[in-house]
Amino acid sequence: MTRISNYLTSFDAVVMGLLIFLSYRFFEVQSLFERYLPLSDSILQIASHLIAFVVVFTLLIFSANLDRFKVHQHDSGSWIKVALFVFTITVNFFFWRCWEGGVENEPYQLSIFFKITITLFLGIFDYGFNHIFISAWKEKQSLSKLSFSLSQLKEKESELQVRVSKLSASVSELIAKHDKKRCPRCHADLPSIHARNAHLRTCHETPKILNNEL
Repeated sequence: MTRISNYLTSFDAVVMGLLIFLSYRFFEVQSLFERYLPLSDSILQIASHLIAFVVVFTLLIFSANLDRFKVHQHDSGSWIKVALFVFTITVNFFFWRCWEGGVENEPYQLSIFFKITITLFLGIFDYGFNHIFISAWKEKQSLSKLSFSLSQLKEKESELQVRVSKLSASVSELIAKHDKKRCPRCHADLPSIHARNAHLRTCHETPKILNNEL
């Protein structure tokens, strides 16, 4: 159940749902063009499928790039969403023939109500899919940017650790060199190892140390 719930809330599920819904939209648009195109039967099928593919593919591009439809800086891009919603409602209206009745022995008003309801809800579903797709895409981009930033921070951390290791080694080496030039008896700092060796012969602490050893 956890895998199913994770998949249903994932970006892949949103894309899959959008593609399935666009397949239905393709069937609608192709049926309408086959019904209304003033062409001969020999090329009607090919023309209707081709035009339907162009229309649905354009809808897919628009759905994936809604945020780019901004005329000026303060434009929210809502006008393209309204245009897509109106187009969807129009396609649904003509596909379902909302002005016609239903089957026999069924009230005319009930059939009209059903078709108008389906038309509106399919338009809302289409608008909702677009909104969910954009939100999921933004979330995925944010996660990708965060992952990239995190990887960069880890690389910088590794570089800093290498530098710290080198600095620690340099400091240890300097301390070792400094200790070699320091007198072990009086702890005086001398400029070189030779000066330290010469100092040991005349160090004023030498008699004390020898007396302690005796």
